Amino acid sequence: MSKKSTENKSATEKSTQRRRFLKGATGAVAATAASSSFPAPALSQGRLQWRLVTTWPKNFPGLGGEVVKAAGGNVVNLPGGEIQPALQSGALDATEWVGPYNDLAFGLYKSAKYYYFPGWHEPGTVLDNFININAWEKLPGYLKSIVESANAAVNQIVLSEFTARNNAALQTLVGKHKVKLLKFPDNVLNGLGKLAGEVMNEIASKDALSREIMDDYLKFRKGAEPRPRNLPSRAAAALQIRLAVQERLRETATITGKPADCLRRLSFAQRKNMFHADHTALQILGHAMIAFLFLYRCFTAMPRFAEHAGRLAKKRVPFPDLSLAIGFGMMLVGGASILFDFYSLIGAGLLIVFTMLANVLYHDFWNHHDDPAERNRALYVFCNNTAVMGGLVLVATL
Repeated sequence: MSKKSTENKSATEKSTQRRRFLKGATGAVAATAASSSFPAPALSQGRLQWRLVTTWPKNFPGLGGEVVKAAGGNVVNLPGGEIQPALQSGALDATEWVGPYNDLAFGLYKSAKYYYFPGWHEPGTVLDNFININAWEKLPGYLKSIVESANAAVNQIVLSEFTARNNAALQTLVGKHKVKLLKFPDNVLNGLGKLAGEVMNEIASKDALSREIMDDYLKFRKGAEPRPRNLPSRAAAALQIRLAVQERLRETATITGKPADCLRRLSFAQRKNMFHADHTALQILGHAMIAFLFLYRCFTAMPRFAEHAGRLAKKRVPFPDLSLAIGFGMMLVGGASILFDFYSLIGAGLLIVFTMLANVLYHDFWNHHDDPAERNRALYVFCNNTAVMGGLVLVATL
């Protein structure tokens, strides 16, 4: 066996021994942390120019702190009671604490009126419960179950409490204390993400266990990310925009306390994604086929306007000429709307109403008791139109 192979085997055995020593269980998960509170907007277009403080050794200094350092920031550690005076004096430009609930309790809003999100450095805090693996394996099964159930219960309780209290605290910070809630610019987040990858790779290159852990995390994250691989690139981009709009509206609902209003806005935003931006080729073809049916009928029936108006008059439809003109207009507008996916929900609605009226006025098979052939013809067209309405309902929901 070569010297290199022996070293690799030794490193693997040490890694395994270290993992065997501890039995890890999630003790609690805190809700997403806010990233930073600033006395004034402190983001430049180039490198970050802040002095950032952390007050307890969570992840600053740590991975997040190393990323901020790589971006040009100066990370320092201070006791909790010294944060506020340091912000007031200008000794600090920003502070990373926990989240809205804890930040409100510490009164950070008195000196820091700009609140940036997302908490890129800490999407969610996980508190672990480590147990010696040898002691764990000696426990009977029922005691293991008790420990695991207790950990799961605490995990859910802490997450729920943080979520509820953070929501209320954020409303207080924004509504009462006039803190401005701002999103980090995309170029800043992208830059921090790139630096984070570099920092993590540097750490992983120094230790076989660190590399193993990092690779495992990245593998899981890759599988967990929602990626619409079956859509063309333009559709994928449109879907990302829609998700961003939805998330923004949910944030607005949290801050304003008007979820019903935001839900109405959300449904409108979903319908406003037009021109087949999020449709596959088959869906576009389906739109075109349904639109062709109505546009073809419209253009072929228009030259026989007087004939169709006479039929409406026999049916005792009021203002037959005007009613027929409105019907043609509904077919034209609805057909074009679906063809180009321009407010297709409205277009589908117009064509559904038109088709229902056509079934009642033109294809009333129930009134042809004395003519079986005409009754069967009307019933046949009535059923076809009903199927077309089903297709229009699907169009309205895409």
